Amino acid sequence: HVEQRVHGKHKQRARKRALKPRKCIIIFTSLIATDSNQAFVKAWLQREIPEWVHFQVTNCAKYLGVFLGPTAGSVQWAAPIAKFKERVNAIHLNHPPASIAAKEFVSKAVSVLGYVAQVAPPPPDIIRIELNAAHKILHMPPNSLDTNTIYNSDKVGGVKLTRPSIYVAACMLRAAVKTLAHVEDL
Repeated sequence: HVEQRVHGKHKQRARKRALKPRKCIIIFTSLIATDSNQAFVKAWLQREIPEWVHFQVTNCAKYLGVFLGPTAGSVQWAAPIAKFKERVNAIHLNHPPASIAAKEFVSKAVSVLGYVAQVAPPPPDIIRIELNAAHKILHMPPNSLDTNTIYNSDKVGGVKLTRPSIYVAACMLRAAVKTLAHVEDL
């Protein structure tokens, strides 16, 4: 009786660990998932692994917060940049003094860019994004200062702002140093 109960619990755990087709995704890595390529893969799955036939087949998907696949570059930064802009807007709407806005900018907005920066180069418009953000949190008219001037305003008595592009580059470098073998030689 005890043996049956233990065996039953083991079966329940195994069922919980089973693959759920609606959550499983096959990501193409060396070609684009055109309709014909997807149909070919689905037909192969039907023949070879019928349990997997309902898996989604796609060009990219999110795994552990990062998009993988040949078309991942186009969507990689969408969510982090949207969250960054949302946090910049929140800081702007609170109307804090410049010194507090600068601290909140680093801790609440810039920090959301670091995770993806470890594995993907920054979006091409990162300089424009960081310039707009600085003007917004400091309640300055758009394009009143250029990027270098606004992010170096501490040299003339303004607040010290952390540049998102520099932060992203630092995250990329730190990830490379920590994960790549012989990074010094590279």
